Amino acid sequence: MQEQLLPFLYRLALTPDKKDESLIRDYKRMQDELKKIANENKMLVPILQLEETMGLHNEFTERVRIRAAQDALFAEVAKILNENGVTYIHIKGNAMKNLYPENCFRQMGDYDMVVSSIDEFWRLITLIETLGFDYQNAPSIGEFNGEVVGVAGFYKKIDETCMLELEVSVGSFTMGFTSWLTGDFWGEARTTEVNGVPVPIPSAEDMILILTGESVGNNIFRLRDAVDLHLQLQAPDLDFEKLHTRLKRHHLDMEFYLLVQYYEQVSGQKSNIPGFMLEGFSNRLFSKQSLFGKQSELRKKLYHYIPYNADHDGLFKALLLEVLNVYRNKLTFWTVRRKNLKLVRTLEKVFPPFARYKLRILAHLIPVPSGTPGAYAWIRLRGKMVVRTPIGWYVASCFGLETREELLEIDATIAEHCATYSGE
Repeated sequence: MQEQLLPFLYRLALTPDKKDESLIRDYKRMQDELKKIANENKMLVPILQLEETMGLHNEFTERVRIRAAQDALFAEVAKILNENGVTYIHIKGNAMKNLYPENCFRQMGDYDMVVSSIDEFWRLITLIETLGFDYQNAPSIGEFNGEVVGVAGFYKKIDETCMLELEVSVGSFTMGFTSWLTGDFWGEARTTEVNGVPVPIPSAEDMILILTGESVGNNIFRLRDAVDLHLQLQAPDLDFEKLHTRLKRHHLDMEFYLLVQYYEQVSGQKSNIPGFMLEGFSNRLFSKQSLFGKQSELRKKLYHYIPYNADHDGLFKALLLEVLNVYRNKLTFWTVRRKNLKLVRTLEKVFPPFARYKLRILAHLIPVPSGTPGAYAWIRLRGKMVVRTPIGWYVASCFGLETREELLEIDATIAEHCATYSGE
């Protein structure tokens, strides 16, 4: 059935006329199965738009209203970052949706940004707090090539029905648990506008690089990825040689080959990608295998994670990271399901926060109210690692299982430390 559903959704996403009789006729024939598949593939908005033209509801109009409110607030964020000279770039989201044909809407969740360094990250937090944003996900950070990388989530409620969520990456963009997209995204940035405010977005090559890198962390390709790739490939200034070099440097060439295969399958058309970018992959292991499940995981280890980490840290450390990920995955699974938490707390001592941080497996930072801000540093206080930053203090944690009482005790220890070393 998906052989019919996905091509229909692909056509629907790129057809401006949602009153097209052939679309409505095909939709009525498949509608029982369509919404579930559309939701899984981040393509529900075009379905809502089509149904609204059929007079079924006004959900699409409400989505448009919410998006307008989110764009207005995001423009405020961009304006305050621009005015204060923060080095950032907006990826996916609005950076992508402006490529869609008129009356074709890209489904979005949060608004994604990357700042160039940890120093810019602290500045960003200070600025967006003045607009009323708070943490949705506290920062998670690691060290890569001597620089801090990480990610955090923020939100602000707009009204009773919607809010704006920001996901901010530090230094680069995470592709998976231990691999990060690196490069001078800012030096090659282009500019778009959101509500009249200029916003930097990636170059044509980096947009495809980010799309491919993001797919590493997903179990399957989504139809929205194929639509995005189709539109990105139309960029008049796209340099395929440059893109090829960046994909190879990040060991993403196999992932890109499979993404192109998927795009051609659902679109029913050949891509305009030069042959040199796709040569040799059809004979490789897993190139024609299932794109999800255990085969996908093994493919990503063989073609991406292990060679990527071997390039940066050597083969031994690359294999060690694979072993540590098994440990991390199991403990994360238990934590999310609130199972075996005492065992998790015992086992996290085997691989504590600072060791995770140094090995690029992200350590979580829990903000606490006390402590005098200062230069970024990791500090051990009474057997617990804490992090001092220019905007305040955080407790470093593997899985965020500290109790309220423990956090209050650590907070008091931080306050005492700052009082003792006030001249530090």
